[in-house]
Amino acid sequence: MSASPDNEYFSDGITEEILNALSRIPTLKVAARTSTFGLKGKSLGITEIGELLNVNTILEGSVRRMGQRVRISAQLVNAHDGYHIWSEQYDREIEDVFEIQDEIARNIVDQLKVKLTAAQNEALGMRQTENVEAYELYLRGRHCWHRWNMTGMLEKAIDHYKNALAKDPNYALAYCGLADAYNVPGLWGFLPPSEVLPKALAAATRAVELAPDLAESRTSLGFVQLLNWDWEAAESSLLHAIDLNPRYAFAHNFYAWLLSTVGRQREASEAARLGQELDPLSPGTNGIAALVSYHARQYDQAIEECGLTLERDPTSFLGLLALTLSYAAKGNYKEAISHAERGVSVSPDVNLLRALLAAIYAMAGERAAAEKVLGELLERSKQAYVGPTMISWIYANLDDTDAAFEWLGKACSARDCTLGFGIRVPLYDRISSDPRFQELLGCLGLA
Repeated sequence: MSASPDNEYFSDGITEEILNALSRIPTLKVAARTSTFGLKGKSLGITEIGELLNVNTILEGSVRRMGQRVRISAQLVNAHDGYHIWSEQYDREIEDVFEIQDEIARNIVDQLKVKLTAAQNEALGMRQTENVEAYELYLRGRHCWHRWNMTGMLEKAIDHYKNALAKDPNYALAYCGLADAYNVPGLWGFLPPSEVLPKALAAATRAVELAPDLAESRTSLGFVQLLNWDWEAAESSLLHAIDLNPRYAFAHNFYAWLLSTVGRQREASEAARLGQELDPLSPGTNGIAALVSYHARQYDQAIEECGLTLERDPTSFLGLLALTLSYAAKGNYKEAISHAERGVSVSPDVNLLRALLAAIYAMAGERAAAEKVLGELLERSKQAYVGPTMISWIYANLDDTDAAFEWLGKACSARDCTLGFGIRVPLYDRISSDPRFQELLGCLGLA
C-alpha cells in the first residue's frame, strides 16, 4: 500500500519470512511460497483461497512504508466461514521489522493453539542476520531472482546479494541466493559452466559453513552439485535438506529431478508428487514433475502437469519445454511445433528454446526449417555462448549421428549443465543404440 510500487519487494519479503518461520513448526501445514504468491492480486474469496491451498486458516495483511516508518496490519481468518480469528496493527520504525515478524508468527501459533517444544520455540524466532540493511538488500535480491526470466533481473539479484554480504559477511541466506542466481544461467545455457559453477559452488559451500542446519543452504549446495553431475554428493545434500525441513518443496523438486536423471524413475515420481503436495500451484514444482513424467515416458501425465504449470505462468520455460517434448514423443508434431514456436516468441533470445524448436522440426521431418535454425545458432555461437548440448539435440534428430556425438563430446568436455537435464530421454532415441552412447553415459557417471 506504499506510495512507491518499488516497495513490493519489502512486503513480499516480510510475507516470505513469516511463512518460513511458521513452516519450521512440524505440526503446522503451511502452503509454500510459490503457491501462496501465485494467488496474490487475484480476485478470490477467502474460502476459495483456502480450497486452492488446501488450508483451514488464511493469514492476510498489508504493508505501508513511509520513509523509515512502517505500518503492518495482519489478520488471521477462518477459511471456512470467513470470520476473523485475530488481527493486529503495528506502527514501528523499520529497524523493528524483525520483532514485528516474530510477534506475528508467535501470535499465530498462540491463536492456533499450537504447543511448541523448546527447540521449536527457538526455531520460530531464528534469524539469519541482525542487520536491517543487509536484510533489505537480500529481499531485493529475492524479488529479482523470482523474476529471473525478465531482462537483467539475474544481474540485479547478484548485485543485491553481494551488497547484502558487504553489510553482513556472515549472512547465509544471501550466499544461498548468490549460488542460485549463478546456477540459473548455467542450467539454461546462457553462460558456460566454467564461468558460473565455481562461483555458485563457493557461495553454496560458504552458506553451509555458516548455517549447516538450514535447509536452504543444503538445497542450494545440492542444486550446484546436481548441475556439476556430482550425483552422490547432490543426493546427500538434498536428503539432508529434506531431513532438516521435510516441508521444503524446493528440496523435493531437485531431488525428483536428480532421481529421474540417474534412472530411478519410481522414486523420482514419488519425490515429484511430494513436491506437488507441498507446493501445488507452483509452476516450478509442476514443471519439474512434468519433466520427471516425460523421462518416465508417461507423456499424457506430463502434458496434464504442464497445463498446471502454464496456467500459473504462461511463459514458464520448464512448462513449455516439457509440453513440447511430450507432444513430440507422442508423435503429435503439430502441437509440439506450436508450443516450441510459442516458447521462442515469448523468449526470442533464449538459445535453448530455439534449439528445441529446431529439434522438433527435425523430428517432424521438416529438415529445411531445422537446418535454418541450426545455422542461426551456429552463427550465434561465434559471438556468444551456445551450449553444445542444444546443438546435439538438433543433429541427433536430423540423423546426423557423427555430428551429434561430436557436439555431445564437447558438452562432456565442458561439463555442460544442460546435459544433466536428462540423457535417457526420447530426444536421444535415434542415437541411443550407438556404442558411443554408452561412452557418453560413462562421461556423465551414469553408465
